[in-house]
Amino acid sequence: MPVSVEVVDVVHGAAASGVEVRLEARDGSGWREVATVAADDDGAVPASAWGAAAGPLGPAAALRVVVASGRFFASLGLASAQTEVAAALRAADAGEQRVSVLLAPSACTVHTAPAGAPTSTSAGSTAGTPTTTAP
Repeated sequence: MPVSVEVVDVVHGAAASGVEVRLEARDGSGWREVATVAADDDGAVPASAWGAAAGPLGPAAALRVVVASGRFFASLGLASAQTEVAAALRAADAGEQRVSVLLAPSACTVHTAPAGAPTSTSAGSTAGTPTTTAP
């Protein structure tokens, strides 16, 4: 499976351990569920966790990663503005794609990149998007 996922709970500044992540593939009638996996203690779902449920996917396959943010925050006793956070992407011609999600009850940031690509975040920026600071 060409997609790995990392989810961070920005309220607690920690990995979103146990958050439910669903992988879907687009077919002629819409999105079909491939598999649903709970993130590990590091808030991660490695590409290998999806198993062989999807069957072969071509390089132009449309995929969607759906994070059950509402249920996650409810399990922590917090209300959430969104029930799910989704990122749609295409399988890369070569290699794995990485989806990083920063979750808060009323906001989220999603970043996608080829696995192994450098990501950098610094104070005042989100998911590798640089910010400009005036002198």
